[in-house]
Amino acid sequence: MVKKKSLKSARNQKEAVEYIESHGLTGEDFEGLEEVKFDIATQKGRVVSIRFPPEVAEQLSKIATKKGLGFSTMVRMWVMERLENEQRPELKVSTGGRK
Repeated sequence: MVKKKSLKSARNQKEAVEYIESHGLTGEDFEGLEEVKFDIATQKGRVVSIRFPPEVAEQLSKIATKKGLGFSTMVRMWVMERLENEQRPELKVSTGGRK
C-alpha cells in the first residue's frame, strides 16, 4: 500500500499549494502543529471615496501595477506625499507673485 503524500512533506510553498489544490485540507494536515496566537494591528482611519474619470482610474491602475502596489495604496501614498510637501513652505515652488 502506498502512503498518501502529506502537506507536511511539501518542501516549499509551491509544493504546498499543489498539494492543497489537488487534495484539499483535512484534520490530518493539522495534526502535530502548535497553536500560534498573534495580534493583528489595524490602522484606524476614515474611508474616503474619490471618483475618477475612467481613463484616469485606468492610468492610475497601470502605474500602481508597474510599481507592485495596490491602486488605493498608491493613491494614498501620493496624497500623503503631497500633504507633507504642502506643510513644508520652504519646498514650495515660487509662482512669481501669481496665485
